[in-house]
Amino acid sequence: MQSLVYYPLEYVKHKTLVLVIPGNPGVSFYYLPLMQELIRKHGRRHEVRCLSHVGHFMPHKNKEQAFTLQEQLEYKAAYLQQRLRDEPTLQLVLIGHSIGSYFLLDMAKRFRQHIAKLVFMQPTIMHMALSRKGRQMMPLFNNYERGVALVAAAEFIMPLSLRRWIVRRVLGDKTSEPLQLASLSLVNASVMRNVLKMAANEMEEVTELDGDLLAKIEEKVLFVYSTVDEWVPAEFVQEYQLRFPNAQHRVVPQAHAFMMEVNGTRDMAAHISHWISEVLDGKQSGEMDAVVA
Repeated sequence: MQSLVYYPLEYVKHKTLVLVIPGNPGVSFYYLPLMQELIRKHGRRHEVRCLSHVGHFMPHKNKEQAFTLQEQLEYKAAYLQQRLRDEPTLQLVLIGHSIGSYFLLDMAKRFRQHIAKLVFMQPTIMHMALSRKGRQMMPLFNNYERGVALVAAAEFIMPLSLRRWIVRRVLGDKTSEPLQLASLSLVNASVMRNVLKMAANEMEEVTELDGDLLAKIEEKVLFVYSTVDEWVPAEFVQEYQLRFPNAQHRVVPQAHAFMMEVNGTRDMAAHISHWISEVLDGKQSGEMDAVVA
């Protein structure tokens, strides 16, 4: 499981892991700017890490295998279980985007006593197939090998330099290098198979909301929605607000892929930073070097 990590530069007695779980595609480089914003605001007192989904980046490390949604959940749980075995007093600040919020619910079920704060960014945690985007994308997800074949053809026909040029043209020259790298990495048949297979699983498995669990942890939860989100429709947002009044609810003006939009990461990080500041409060550091782990 590839990850990006900022290790702490200061000693603290009570350690906290800030763990970002991506959406789908689950490439950690999409969230590097968000991690950097949190570091700028809170310094390097605690570890900040983003875990890619298995097979969504550098698939050769997993022998090109395709993983189900349930397998992805188990890999994340195993990672946390090992961390907590090594550091039993470690507290967790968990940040999930889109389907990453569904992962957070699974983690809360398993490791609830270790969780200090939870952030659900544009959460797809119920009835994904009923959303507007879910209905639009269902034909592709139900026949995802066709999409994989198209990507395989593009990968075969186009040299890497041409793929890089196309990504730059589509995203624009102002798009940061990490976001371009993340997008370029998707032009890979094995990666696309993992992305689409997991998406197909999401349509089938993300159905009823685990409201009982959320009710038990809602005081630790921050929801961040978009004004227009085809994956998280307004009626879902209203339900979350009504059912979980003790959670915090915020809105950003960007669409579902907030990190790809102007000021998207800045606006998202502002809400998150305010919510987790009491856990991460500490002086800032100017050093900004993330490690690929």
